Amino acid sequence: MSTFVNSGILSLNKRFKEVDLILDEAKLNFEKNDPLYNALCRSAQVLLSAHFEGYLKDLIKNSLEDVNQFSSFKSSNKFLKQRLCEYFISPNKDEKNSKSIYQKTKELIDVFDKLDTKFKREYFIGSENQNPKASVLDKIAEQFGVKDFFKELKKSNLDLIFSNTFPENIIRCNEIRDYLIENTSSYPFNVTLDYLEIDNRKIESDNLWDAFLSEMLKRRHDIAHGTEIENSVGHSIIEADKVKVEVLIYAFTTYICLKCNPTEMSVDV
Repeated sequence: MSTFVNSGILSLNKRFKEVDLILDEAKLNFEKNDPLYNALCRSAQVLLSAHFEGYLKDLIKNSLEDVNQFSSFKSSNKFLKQRLCEYFISPNKDEKNSKSIYQKTKELIDVFDKLDTKFKREYFIGSENQNPKASVLDKIAEQFGVKDFFKELKKSNLDLIFSNTFPENIIRCNEIRDYLIENTSSYPFNVTLDYLEIDNRKIESDNLWDAFLSEMLKRRHDIAHGTEIENSVGHSIIEADKVKVEVLIYAFTTYICLKCNPTEMSVDV
């Protein structure tokens, strides 16, 4: 039986096909019908961001469903357990690291370990209306046990996406997608971080992925809220953005999958 995460990755192609349809129509009207071209480009930007946000929500739900169906609360990592317990305890910021909250959480985990406890998406995502900016992705990743996702990404080889040609990025994106489809088809997930070539010696510098995501979401926000009435980017930039978003999604999915495997297979990331 295929995993929920695997089905979600396969459905991503359908999501992005909608963006492709709009961009194909935009290309036909480039330098022929400026009002229509601009409207299509603006629509594609909003839809790209919407599908990015939608996939992330589905990923949380799907990964937890895989844990529920194929594993158990008891076999899950401590971060998933703590997050579920925190949802019920609801500590404020000052209490979160206190001894009393730690003890309550420990006691709850001991109880839930003995029960058929199930994870729910609502325990993890937080506000339904949060834009999927870098800090939000970092927060979601942290709830699964990944500390500073974007700093980890900075140590990978994926910064090459910002210097490669568009055809090179298409090839790289397809390679990563095929790898994930193959290695998430069953649970436990068979993914590793090897393809990211993480190098902990990399010097701290500006995070290109954080900056890219901020700019893309700002354009979406300006269009959606009517503060940008002129088209700021053309179809070629949106096409390039779509590939970058897809690569970012696959990297994020890899980290989440690693943290959803049983503890005996857990990887420190």
